[in-house]
Amino acid sequence: MAGLEKAFSLGAKELEIRSDSELLVKQIKGEYRMKNEGLKPLFNKAVSLLGRFESYHIKYIPRAQNSEADALANKALDGGN
Repeated sequence: MAGLEKAFSLGAKELEIRSDSELLVKQIKGEYRMKNEGLKPLFNKAVSLLGRFESYHIKYIPRAQNSEADALANKALDGGN
């Protein structure tokens, strides 16, 4: 969510999103429904944020094939250290 909000605040019009969650990618694309009631508010917020952009493309990339993004995500989760 923070990444979507930041991209919008910086004036991005188009996004290319890559995720190691195949489920999330298929849910965002509308191929799968969001069944988890606890996650629906977050999912709906993400979809709403995506609607602010002129266009976006979301793609599944297995973690093993995207080590740079995995390292950045882990760094962010560790508080940037």
